[in-house]
Amino acid sequence: MRAIVKTQRALRANPQLAVKAAQRLFPAEEASLIAYEGGAYAPFYNPTITEEMVAHISQFARDIGALDGEVRYGELVATEFAALWKE
Repeated sequence: MRAIVKTQRALRANPQLAVKAAQRLFPAEEASLIAYEGGAYAPFYNPTITEEMVAHISQFARDIGALDGEVRYGELVATEFAALWKE
């Protein structure tokens, strides 16, 4: 969790980090797509998973037939690490 939070914070501060990583891992055309998307979405990188998010995801999964019943927030999200989301 700490690594995810730290990485997302670094990408929000400097989206070009995603470009550098992509250039090492992907062909030029794909790397350029990552550069565009990474910069566009960097402000939204956030490790927090809310109860509302889980409710929406669960509803979507039920709507497409991938899930029967309810998924409780505490069953899906490791809430004991919630304090780390804000570090």
